Amino acid sequence: MLPYWFCKNYLKYAQQGFGTEFDQHYIVAAIAPRNVCANLAELDFWADQKSTQLCYMAASEAWERLGIDGLIGSDHYISPKEMLLDGNVGIFMTPTHHFLSRHAWNNFMEFMRVHKKHNFI
Repeated sequence: MLPYWFCKNYLKYAQQGFGTEFDQHYIVAAIAPRNVCANLAELDFWADQKSTQLCYMAASEAWERLGIDGLIGSDHYISPKEMLLDGNVGIFMTPTHHFLSRHAWNNFMEFMRVHKKHNFI
């Protein structure tokens, strides 16, 4: 944990678990039916890229229950420079560290181009 990322009050909660009944995919699913896109970074060794992809795959069910496409093409773990942008849930992996590189921005813009008929927040 990098303490400068968080306010001091966060320290009261940092070591507490939230129980097994809560998972990050609930937060992502709450975005439905709006579009969402995530950038995974190959060289971000603090992140778990496979679990992040599994999170977005699990959240995709919220879009599917609404009768719209969630994450399309997620039958495998993505590799660097791979993009899954066709569904309302998109993910891609940059072959870099965790930062908004030109590659990442181009992929976000491509996701927006593919879904230009939708409103983005």
